[in-house]
Amino acid sequence: VPMVVYDPRLPEEQRGKVTFVVEQGEARRQTLHWLMTAKSEWAERTGHKTPWLKDGSGERFLTAVLELPDGPESLVATLRCDDRIVAAVFCLRGGDALYVSKIAHDPSFAAYSPGRSLLMMLMELAFAEGIALVDLMAGGVEWKHRFATGQSALVMQKVRLR
Repeated sequence: VPMVVYDPRLPEEQRGKVTFVVEQGEARRQTLHWLMTAKSEWAERTGHKTPWLKDGSGERFLTAVLELPDGPESLVATLRCDDRIVAAVFCLRGGDALYVSKIAHDPSFAAYSPGRSLLMMLMELAFAEGIALVDLMAGGVEWKHRFATGQSALVMQKVRLR
């Protein structure tokens, strides 16, 4: 059931019907582009050094994953205010686990926690579909600690060539 956000104190562009959408077809690729652009703008604003965002290789890789005929099962979902994307997420599914790979939101909606709302709706969907684990993946950012019910040690093996 969509929520309706109407508060006369809100700017006109922040009022409307809020919906959770699991994107299908071409909208998946368009949403992935929006998501990676939003991530890139976030990295620029915050000073994060993320070459895979800056050079576009991350978006090219994830787009290729979406288009693989026998590729991994993926999910692209959005939180929208009317037709405007305010948050988006890209996930991979393996067995009974859902891996949250990328998430971003429109900073003009930040005061309303659209990323948090999107994650809550995503977890509701995951539970309904029999998912046992939602993995927020690597990165020790605060919001992940608030959501997590546990953590696993991550060991990365490397081969240095130079």
